[in-house]
Amino acid sequence: MRRTLPCLLVPAFALSAIAVAGCGASNERATTQEEHFVGDGHDHESTERHASGHLTASDIELPADFDAAIVRIKTCRETVTTAVDSGNLEGAHAPIDELTLVLEKVMPLARDGGIPREHWKEINTLAQKMIAHVETLHVAVEQGQKPQTENVEIDEAIARLEVIAQAPRADRK
Repeated sequence: MRRTLPCLLVPAFALSAIAVAGCGASNERATTQEEHFVGDGHDHESTERHASGHLTASDIELPADFDAAIVRIKTCRETVTTAVDSGNLEGAHAPIDELTLVLEKVMPLARDGGIPREHWKEINTLAQKMIAHVETLHVAVEQGQKPQTENVEIDEAIARLEVIAQAPRADRK
């Protein structure tokens, strides 16, 4: 049987639509490109991470809220710093993974925890900046190199998150 051109275009169009649609993960709150934040369900790396021996979200208990996330960020960072500064690079690996996972959830926790919308973009930017720094640490640790753990920008980012956490919230009076 001979196919006509329109019959061949239908499967091609369908494949194109799937490719453009992406992974299909959606976030009802994220309606515009500007509202796509770190941690909004697009974790394409988790399976890859787990297969390579890295922690994934299923390996740790994620913080329940924004305030707990800030405490965990500070705790993980202190653990990483202590391990690296003492030369225990292997001991820094798991807390680096955990820190990355928590940073990926900061924005959704802030949004869901009633942090005013006016802070969302800043929180997202701070989280992305910290994730980039942690990735630099991670690469160095995996290569057996002792990275520089002190970073004023990260100290300032954490301090800023603490200030934002004190902002009036919809769920707080």
